[in-house]
Amino acid sequence: MQKVYRWLMVASVVVLSISLLLFFLKPSNETKGEIKIATGSKSGMYYQYALEYQRLLKNERVEVVIVPTAGSKEAQKLLHAEKVDMAFIQGGTIDKEISENLESLASIYLEPLWIFTKVDQREITRISQLVGKRISVGLTGSGTEQLAKKLLHANGINTSNTELFSLDTDDAKKALAKEEIDVLFTVISPHSPIIKGLLNEKKLHLMNVRRTEAYALQFPFLTHFTVPEGSFDLLNNIPSQDVNLISTVATLAVHKDFPPELIRLLVRVVKHVHKKETLFTSETHFPSSEYLELPTNKAAVGYLEKGENWLERTFPYWIAYNIIHFKLLLIPMLTLLLPLFKGVMPFYKWRVRRRIYHWYEDLLEIEGALLDLQSFDYPACKKKLEILLEEILEQTKVPLSYAGELYALKLHVEFVLERIEKEKKIITLK
Repeated sequence: MQKVYRWLMVASVVVLSISLLLFFLKPSNETKGEIKIATGSKSGMYYQYALEYQRLLKNERVEVVIVPTAGSKEAQKLLHAEKVDMAFIQGGTIDKEISENLESLASIYLEPLWIFTKVDQREITRISQLVGKRISVGLTGSGTEQLAKKLLHANGINTSNTELFSLDTDDAKKALAKEEIDVLFTVISPHSPIIKGLLNEKKLHLMNVRRTEAYALQFPFLTHFTVPEGSFDLLNNIPSQDVNLISTVATLAVHKDFPPELIRLLVRVVKHVHKKETLFTSETHFPSSEYLELPTNKAAVGYLEKGENWLERTFPYWIAYNIIHFKLLLIPMLTLLLPLFKGVMPFYKWRVRRRIYHWYEDLLEIEGALLDLQSFDYPACKKKLEILLEEILEQTKVPLSYAGELYALKLHVEFVLERIEKEKKIITLK
């Protein structure tokens, strides 16, 4: 009986589960969401990576709208105002006044600070030596400007003792070649064609920065690495020596209200795009939860640390997502169904016992007739009892746990038969 009850529970859950799964897993071509991503300018790497996200997310029925900006500062403002859902933000540029409702998804790649001087200024290896020089610190509001000013300020350099220019990289490169400025600061990916162009300029020199470890200790959002001699061009030996650089990290940030169902999908796409071995990082280095200034989104951390679960590896993303959430719904669902399961047991017992007890109506009727011995029809009653016993044997099937009650019924029928025989003998003797 317990086995039947258990199987009844299992069957109920299975039927309900299949019904809900069919509902959740039915194919759909509808758009699952839209993500607005704030990038830098259209010529920058942020924009190029956003195009790659757009292509991959389209396969998952998620539309991506790319919003170019002047830099990290503007991107943060748009994200804070919820005019975009996600933004590329350069490390070290977080505005604490508007960052309360923002979270990090991941750091995605190194963005070194490249400092170029004129070729005859090779002896400059410390940022503090740039005091009094004419320095391009990048466009106003750009990540380059914010980082450059922080580092210059840390070395006692400001507008009172040094002339600072707000130029983009192309204009700064031209100005440096014409000797209109002395130093060019730019923060950009090592894989950008702009960097290769700057390194190939014979009139420019890439500054080999000293004390890079000290900068990384002073500013948690910074790291440091060495560009090996000849790593950009073996034939022409560019750079001509090992060069130590300070580097910030490109990060992705979202608003805290970012739809949770899109987080794991987005991080999976980010991982696909940025999990590549480069000259300066291993394949497993990025994306990462390191070098982040904002609190990290919990779902993003889970994916970065554990990767895809079995369902995500086996099924398309949206099917896997629905199955996972169905599992979460199953627990409260079972709680609601528990009273129903509890009611099944008494009903089951009543149904089994009813197969046995309904025969007692006929048995009591025959036994009651014995009270009036004068009108009692012995042959007819005996025949009824024999037929009753035969029907009980043929028609009554019960679980083994109720066999005792069935045998008791048979004994009661036989007891009434014996009583009839005794009464018949007594009357015959009289």
